[in-house]
Amino acid sequence: CCYGGVKMRIHGHYYEPEFLAWKNMKKRCTDARFAKWYGRTNVCPRWLESYDNFLADVGRRPSAQHSLDRIDPKGHYTPENVRWAGKAIQSRNTKLHSTSTTGVRGVSWSKEKQRWRAAIYVANKQHHVGYFFDFGAAAKARKEAEIKFWGETK
Repeated sequence: CCYGGVKMRIHGHYYEPEFLAWKNMKKRCTDARFAKWYGRTNVCPRWLESYDNFLADVGRRPSAQHSLDRIDPKGHYTPENVRWAGKAIQSRNTKLHSTSTTGVRGVSWSKEKQRWRAAIYVANKQHHVGYFFDFGAAAKARKEAEIKFWGETK
């Protein structure tokens, strides 16, 4: 019947994973309960209008291991910023944690060693990249580890 005050036409797609992703995306961005996390995130007006538009732009998910992902986690849900991605890519594609003091993922200060430490997670296992006297060298080593282990960087 209705979703957020808007009449929806359910066309037999209700239990499709793409429909659920579309519905949940809209809910996160329009429901006040999620405003703390998604309050400034918008959904493409075409997608708000209809599921068919969303499906035409994004397509079917490639496998059951894929879910909807924003390429730029600070960006909006738009055709150029959304893709189907697996858990490994999504775990790397997150906002920097609010407690980060360095501004670079995987680089932290080691009080014990009195040096910058670089590390990276691969397949849920932390890999130590090294200790560095220079912050820039630690950040560079972390970036090189991303290329080595992930084959890509953001």
